[in-house]
Amino acid sequence: MTSLQAEGARFAQMKGNLTGKLRELQDSYKRLQNETHIITVQEEMFSSGLRDCEANLTRVKDLLATIQGNQKECNADTKSCSPGWEFYNGSCYYFSKDELTWEQSQHACIYDGGHLVIVESQQEQEFIIKRFVRSTDFGNSPWIGLTDKKQEGVWVWMDNTTLDDSIKFWDPNTETYSNLPEPNDWAPGEDCARMGQKCSSRIKCWFDFSCDQPCRRICESRAVCERPAATS
Repeated sequence: MTSLQAEGARFAQMKGNLTGKLRELQDSYKRLQNETHIITVQEEMFSSGLRDCEANLTRVKDLLATIQGNQKECNADTKSCSPGWEFYNGSCYYFSKDELTWEQSQHACIYDGGHLVIVESQQEQEFIIKRFVRSTDFGNSPWIGLTDKKQEGVWVWMDNTTLDDSIKFWDPNTETYSNLPEPNDWAPGEDCARMGQKCSSRIKCWFDFSCDQPCRRICESRAVCERPAATS
């Protein structure tokens, strides 16, 4: 083989190598384009979900502002709740039979004109226990409007108020899990609150649970107080 032929063969080999590298770069570029597209779609989905959450929070705040603005006092003569809702101390409560995730439950309560229940006193806790929870088992334990999804360990109600240490009813788990009192955030994570079957024996019976699991719910709304028409 002459030196010219050898040089040509060497250049042909270099061309083959460069062609292979070019194909690799083109494949890498296509993969990056696909990954960029996936990231863009995920970002758009996240932004859409964030906007939905902000819209729901605004609706809850507006609803609570309306509730707080209603200064009329309800009693046995003036109470007014929607069909299927039950009256107690100026509020209406709905105890569902169907099961939804925590977020779906909140949306369902808002759609019906309320929100997941906010427990503001021992008397309210006792009312709920007597009315519904005392006779339930674990599978029927309903969602309440309490979560630490935004920051682990910081529990907030649906109106964005932080849980009051003087008004909380976490289950101490003294019978079987004394080293793991509620809330204990069992893996893979428990960021939403339910009222449990142990309410049958004590007032402290909240426990944290995975928000994505379908459960019953307790909705709450302010009673619309209307006095009966006067009779002539």
